[in-house]
Amino acid sequence: MKYIFSIAIILSISTLLLSTVAVYDTDDRTKFLETRASLVIRKIGHSLLLHAGDSSSRVLPIKRLDESTFQLTFQSPFSFMPDSLVSIVRSHLAEHNLPADYVVQVVESVSQDVVYGFAIGTNQAEIVPCKGRVQPRGHYTVQIAFTNFEAYNRSTKPYFLFVLALASLGTVAFVGQAWAKQKKPPTTPKDQPTVFLGSYQFNEEQGVLSNDIETITLSTKETKLLRIFAAEPNRLIERDRLLKDVWEDEGVFTGRSLDVFISKLRKKLRNDTSLRLTNVHSKGYILEIDK
Repeated sequence: MKYIFSIAIILSISTLLLSTVAVYDTDDRTKFLETRASLVIRKIGHSLLLHAGDSSSRVLPIKRLDESTFQLTFQSPFSFMPDSLVSIVRSHLAEHNLPADYVVQVVESVSQDVVYGFAIGTNQAEIVPCKGRVQPRGHYTVQIAFTNFEAYNRSTKPYFLFVLALASLGTVAFVGQAWAKQKKPPTTPKDQPTVFLGSYQFNEEQGVLSNDIETITLSTKETKLLRIFAAEPNRLIERDRLLKDVWEDEGVFTGRSLDVFISKLRKKLRNDTSLRLTNVHSKGYILEIDK
Protein backbone atom coordinates (compact mmCIF):
# COMPACT_ATOMS: atom_id res chain seq x y z
CA MET A 1 0.00 0.00 0.00
CA LYS A 2 2.86 2.36 0.79
CA TYR A 3 4.34 1.66 -2.67
CA ILE A 4 1.04 2.43 -4.41
CA PHE A 5 0.67 5.65 -2.45
CA SER A 6 4.16 6.80 -3.54
CA ILE A 7 3.41 6.03 -7.20
CA ALA A 8 0.18 8.04 -7.00
CA ILE A 9 2.03 11.09 -5.63
CA ILE A 10 4.64 10.88 -8.39
CA LEU A 11 1.89 10.56 -11.03
CA SER A 12 0.08 13.65 -9.74
CA ILE A 13 3.21 15.83 -9.71
CA SER A 14 4.26 14.62 -13.17
CA THR A 15 0.83 15.33 -14.63
CA LEU A 16 0.78 18.86 -13.23
CA LEU A 17 4.18 19.56 -14.79
CA LEU A 18 3.11 18.12 -18.14
CA SER A 19 -0.08 20.20 -18.17
CA THR A 20 1.92 23.40 -17.59
CA VAL A 21 4.27 22.62 -20.48
CA ALA A 22 1.44 21.54 -22.80
CA VAL A 23 -0.38 24.88 -22.55
CA TYR A 24 2.31 26.33 -24.82
CA ASP A 25 1.79 23.67 -27.48
CA THR A 26 -1.80 24.31 -28.58
CA ASP A 27 -1.08 24.69 -32.30
CA ASP A 28 0.38 21.20 -32.51
CA ARG A 29 -2.65 19.79 -30.73
CA THR A 30 -4.99 21.52 -33.17
CA LYS A 31 -3.16 19.87 -36.06
CA PHE A 32 -3.30 16.55 -34.24
CA LEU A 33 -7.12 16.67 -33.93
CA GLU A 34 -7.48 17.60 -37.60
CA THR A 35 -5.17 14.77 -38.63
CA ARG A 36 -7.01 12.28 -36.43
CA ALA A 37 -10.38 13.35 -37.89
CA SER A 38 -9.00 12.88 -41.41
CA LEU A 39 -7.70 9.41 -40.61
CA VAL A 40 -11.00 8.32 -39.05
CA ILE A 41 -12.98 9.66 -42.03
CA ARG A 42 -10.63 7.81 -44.38
CA LYS A 43 -11.35 4.65 -42.36
CA ILE A 44 -15.07 5.33 -42.85
CA GLY A 45 -14.49 5.43 -46.62
CA HIS A 46 -12.63 2.13 -46.48
CA SER A 47 -15.50 0.49 -44.56
CA LEU A 48 -18.07 1.85 -47.05
CA LEU A 49 -16.20 0.34 -49.99
CA LEU A 50 -15.81 -3.01 -48.23
CA HIS A 51 -19.50 -3.03 -47.44
CA ALA A 52 -20.20 -2.33 -51.15
CA GLY A 53 -18.04 -5.33 -52.09
CA ASP A 54 -15.09 -3.24 -53.32
CA SER A 55 -11.74 -4.20 -51.79
CA SER A 56 -9.42 -2.84 -54.50
CA SER A 57 -10.25 0.76 -55.44
CA ARG A 58 -8.76 3.65 -53.45
CA VAL A 59 -10.14 6.15 -51.01
CA LEU A 60 -8.75 9.50 -52.22
CA PRO A 61 -7.08 12.05 -49.89
CA ILE A 62 -9.44 13.73 -47.44
CA LYS A 63 -10.15 17.42 -48.11
CA ARG A 64 -11.05 19.97 -45.47
CA LEU A 65 -13.61 22.31 -47.03
CA ASP A 66 -13.80 24.70 -44.07
CA GLU A 67 -13.16 24.76 -40.31
CA SER A 68 -15.75 22.08 -39.59
CA THR A 69 -16.33 20.16 -42.85
CA PHE A 70 -14.35 17.25 -44.28
CA GLN A 71 -14.87 15.74 -47.74
CA LEU A 72 -14.43 12.05 -48.51
CA THR A 73 -13.92 11.10 -52.19
CA PHE A 74 -13.47 7.77 -53.97
CA GLN A 75 -11.60 6.50 -57.01
CA SER A 76 -14.46 4.39 -58.36
CA PRO A 77 -18.27 4.46 -58.37
CA PHE A 78 -20.16 2.42 -55.79
CA SER A 79 -23.64 1.89 -54.37
CA PHE A 80 -24.62 2.08 -50.71
CA MET A 81 -27.41 1.30 -48.27
CA PRO A 82 -28.35 4.34 -46.10
CA ASP A 83 -28.70 2.11 -43.03
CA SER A 84 -25.12 0.88 -43.41
CA LEU A 85 -23.76 4.38 -44.08
CA VAL A 86 -25.37 5.70 -40.87
CA SER A 87 -24.13 2.74 -38.84
CA ILE A 88 -20.55 2.93 -40.18
CA VAL A 89 -20.22 6.68 -39.62
CA ARG A 90 -21.70 6.55 -36.11
CA SER A 91 -19.60 3.63 -34.91
CA HIS A 92 -16.29 5.00 -36.25
CA LEU A 93 -16.76 8.55 -34.94
CA ALA A 94 -17.89 7.30 -31.53
CA GLU A 95 -15.05 4.77 -31.31
CA HIS A 96 -12.42 7.48 -31.85
CA ASN A 97 -14.08 10.10 -29.61
CA LEU A 98 -14.75 12.69 -32.32
CA PRO A 99 -17.56 15.29 -31.92
CA ALA A 100 -20.98 13.67 -31.44
CA ASP A 101 -22.92 16.41 -33.31
CA TYR A 102 -22.57 16.31 -37.09
CA VAL A 103 -24.36 16.38 -40.45
CA VAL A 104 -23.51 13.96 -43.26
CA GLN A 105 -24.34 14.63 -46.92
CA VAL A 106 -23.74 12.35 -49.90
CA VAL A 107 -23.20 14.39 -53.08
CA GLU A 108 -23.33 13.11 -56.67
CA SER A 109 -19.98 14.23 -58.08
CA VAL A 110 -21.13 15.31 -61.55
CA SER A 111 -24.42 17.05 -60.83
CA GLN A 112 -23.41 18.13 -57.28
CA ASP A 113 -26.89 17.11 -56.13
CA VAL A 114 -27.30 15.94 -52.54
CA VAL A 115 -28.68 12.40 -52.93
CA TYR A 116 -28.76 11.50 -49.24
CA GLY A 117 -28.06 13.01 -45.85
CA PHE A 118 -28.65 12.63 -42.14
CA ALA A 119 -27.97 14.52 -38.91
CA ILE A 120 -26.83 13.17 -35.54
CA GLY A 121 -26.88 15.26 -32.38
CA THR A 122 -26.70 14.90 -28.63
CA ASN A 123 -28.83 17.97 -27.89
CA GLN A 124 -31.39 17.66 -30.68
CA ALA A 125 -33.51 15.02 -32.41
CA GLU A 126 -31.66 12.84 -34.87
CA ILE A 127 -32.71 13.03 -38.52
CA VAL A 128 -32.10 9.77 -40.41
CA PRO A 129 -34.45 9.52 -43.43
CA CYS A 130 -35.00 6.92 -46.16
CA LYS A 131 -33.63 3.84 -44.44
CA GLY A 132 -33.78 0.57 -46.37
CA ARG A 133 -33.53 2.14 -49.85
CA VAL A 134 -30.42 1.14 -51.77
CA GLN A 135 -28.78 4.07 -53.55
CA PRO A 136 -27.75 3.28 -57.16
CA ARG A 137 -24.13 2.89 -58.19
CA GLY A 138 -22.52 6.25 -58.89
CA HIS A 139 -19.61 8.62 -58.26
CA TYR A 140 -20.24 10.05 -54.79
CA THR A 141 -18.48 12.29 -52.33
CA VAL A 142 -19.34 12.19 -48.62
CA GLN A 143 -19.19 15.44 -46.64
CA ILE A 144 -19.09 15.30 -42.83
CA ALA A 145 -19.71 18.64 -41.12
CA PHE A 146 -19.09 18.71 -37.38
CA THR A 147 -21.10 21.15 -35.29
CA ASN A 148 -18.82 23.45 -33.26
CA PHE A 149 -15.69 21.54 -34.32
CA GLU A 150 -13.48 24.43 -33.25
CA ALA A 151 -15.13 24.58 -29.83
CA TYR A 152 -14.61 20.84 -29.44
CA ASN A 153 -11.02 21.32 -30.56
CA ARG A 154 -10.42 23.90 -27.85
CA SER A 155 -11.97 21.60 -25.28
CA THR A 156 -9.51 18.84 -26.16
CA LYS A 157 -6.43 21.03 -25.93
CA PRO A 158 -3.98 20.77 -23.03
CA TYR A 159 -6.65 21.60 -20.47
CA PHE A 160 -7.52 17.91 -20.34
CA LEU A 161 -4.23 17.40 -18.55
CA PHE A 162 -5.38 19.64 -15.71
CA VAL A 163 -8.40 17.35 -15.33
CA LEU A 164 -6.09 14.37 -15.31
CA ALA A 165 -3.96 16.06 -12.68
CA LEU A 166 -7.01 16.63 -10.49
CA ALA A 167 -8.00 13.01 -10.99
CA SER A 168 -4.53 11.97 -9.92
CA LEU A 169 -4.78 14.07 -6.77
CA GLY A 170 -8.12 12.45 -6.11
CA THR A 171 -6.41 9.08 -6.47
CA VAL A 172 -3.82 10.12 -3.90
CA ALA A 173 -6.55 11.09 -1.45
CA PHE A 174 -8.45 7.87 -2.06
CA VAL A 175 -5.39 5.68 -1.66
CA GLY A 176 -4.37 7.57 1.47
CA GLN A 177 -7.80 7.08 2.99
CA ALA A 178 -7.78 3.40 2.07
CA TRP A 179 -4.33 3.02 3.56
CA ALA A 180 -5.41 4.67 6.79
CA LYS A 181 -8.59 2.64 7.17
CA GLN A 182 -7.25 -0.57 5.63
CA LYS A 183 -10.41 -1.09 3.59
CA LYS A 184 -10.70 -3.84 1.04
CA PRO A 185 -10.71 -2.77 -2.64
CA PRO A 186 -14.13 -2.56 -4.29
CA THR A 187 -15.36 -5.57 -6.15
CA THR A 188 -15.17 -5.30 -9.94
CA PRO A 189 -18.65 -5.48 -11.46
CA LYS A 190 -19.43 -8.32 -13.81
CA ASP A 191 -19.23 -7.66 -17.52
CA GLN A 192 -22.45 -7.26 -19.41
CA PRO A 193 -23.55 -10.54 -21.07
CA THR A 194 -22.48 -10.87 -24.71
CA VAL A 195 -23.46 -13.68 -27.10
CA PHE A 196 -21.70 -14.35 -30.40
CA LEU A 197 -24.03 -14.86 -33.37
CA GLY A 198 -22.20 -15.36 -36.65
CA SER A 199 -20.02 -12.27 -37.13
CA TYR A 200 -22.05 -10.29 -34.59
CA GLN A 201 -21.81 -9.76 -30.86
CA PHE A 202 -25.26 -9.57 -29.28
CA ASN A 203 -25.45 -7.50 -26.10
CA GLU A 204 -28.88 -8.20 -24.68
CA GLU A 205 -28.68 -5.60 -21.90
CA GLN A 206 -27.92 -2.80 -24.37
CA GLY A 207 -30.09 -4.20 -27.15
CA VAL A 208 -27.23 -3.99 -29.66
CA LEU A 209 -25.77 -6.16 -32.44
CA SER A 210 -22.27 -5.16 -33.52
CA ASN A 211 -19.27 -6.28 -35.54
CA ASP A 212 -16.25 -4.60 -37.16
CA ILE A 213 -18.42 -2.97 -39.83
CA GLU A 214 -21.69 -1.91 -38.18
CA THR A 215 -23.59 -1.44 -34.96
CA ILE A 216 -27.32 -2.24 -35.05
CA THR A 217 -29.75 -1.00 -32.41
CA LEU A 218 -32.62 -3.36 -31.63
CA SER A 219 -36.05 -2.49 -30.29
CA THR A 220 -37.22 -4.04 -27.00
CA LYS A 221 -39.27 -6.73 -28.74
CA GLU A 222 -36.52 -7.49 -31.27
CA THR A 223 -34.11 -7.92 -28.35
CA LYS A 224 -36.49 -10.30 -26.55
CA LEU A 225 -37.02 -12.35 -29.72
CA LEU A 226 -33.30 -12.58 -30.49
CA ARG A 227 -32.57 -13.57 -26.89
CA ILE A 228 -34.88 -16.57 -27.28
CA PHE A 229 -33.40 -17.58 -30.63
CA ALA A 230 -29.80 -17.10 -29.43
CA ALA A 231 -30.41 -19.39 -26.47
CA GLU A 232 -31.52 -22.22 -28.79
CA PRO A 233 -29.87 -21.81 -32.21
CA ASN A 234 -30.82 -24.21 -35.04
CA ARG A 235 -33.91 -25.33 -33.10
CA LEU A 236 -37.58 -24.73 -33.87
CA ILE A 237 -39.14 -22.13 -31.56
CA GLU A 238 -42.91 -22.44 -31.65
CA ARG A 239 -45.06 -19.42 -32.45
CA ASP A 240 -47.13 -19.82 -29.29
CA ARG A 241 -44.03 -19.72 -27.12
CA LEU A 242 -42.70 -16.59 -28.85
CA LEU A 243 -46.04 -14.82 -28.47
CA LYS A 244 -46.32 -15.83 -24.82
CA ASP A 245 -42.76 -14.85 -23.84
CA VAL A 246 -42.66 -11.53 -25.72
CA TRP A 247 -46.24 -10.24 -25.74
CA GLU A 248 -47.94 -11.86 -22.74
CA ASP A 249 -47.53 -8.82 -20.46
CA GLU A 250 -49.41 -6.63 -22.94
CA GLY A 251 -52.60 -8.66 -22.66
CA VAL A 252 -53.63 -8.33 -26.35
CA PHE A 253 -51.49 -9.70 -29.14
CA THR A 254 -51.81 -11.34 -32.58
CA GLY A 255 -49.77 -13.62 -34.76
CA ARG A 256 -49.42 -10.73 -37.20
CA SER A 257 -47.47 -8.77 -34.59
CA LEU A 258 -44.97 -11.61 -34.35
CA ASP A 259 -44.59 -11.84 -38.14
CA VAL A 260 -43.91 -8.09 -38.40
CA PHE A 261 -41.15 -8.12 -35.79
CA ILE A 262 -39.61 -11.30 -37.22
CA SER A 263 -39.45 -9.52 -40.59
CA LYS A 264 -37.72 -6.51 -39.00
CA LEU A 265 -35.24 -8.73 -37.20
CA ARG A 266 -34.53 -10.70 -40.38
CA LYS A 267 -33.65 -7.46 -42.22
CA LYS A 268 -31.20 -6.49 -39.50
CA LEU A 269 -29.43 -9.85 -39.81
CA ARG A 270 -29.29 -9.89 -43.60
CA ASN A 271 -25.70 -8.61 -43.90
CA ASP A 272 -24.43 -11.85 -42.32
CA THR A 273 -25.13 -14.76 -44.67
CA SER A 274 -24.35 -17.27 -41.91
CA LEU A 275 -27.52 -16.23 -40.04
CA ARG A 276 -31.01 -17.07 -41.31
CA LEU A 277 -34.40 -16.70 -39.63
CA THR A 278 -36.37 -19.50 -41.28
CA ASN A 279 -40.15 -19.82 -41.15
CA VAL A 280 -41.59 -23.29 -40.54
CA HIS A 281 -45.15 -22.97 -41.81
CA SER A 282 -47.80 -22.88 -39.07
CA LYS A 283 -45.24 -23.99 -36.47
CA GLY A 284 -42.68 -21.34 -35.75
CA TYR A 285 -39.21 -20.08 -36.61
CA ILE A 286 -35.61 -21.32 -36.52
CA LEU A 287 -32.49 -19.17 -36.20
CA GLU A 288 -30.11 -21.14 -38.44
CA ILE A 289 -26.43 -20.49 -37.81
CA ASP A 290 -23.76 -21.99 -40.08
CA LYS A 291 -21.05 -23.71 -38.10
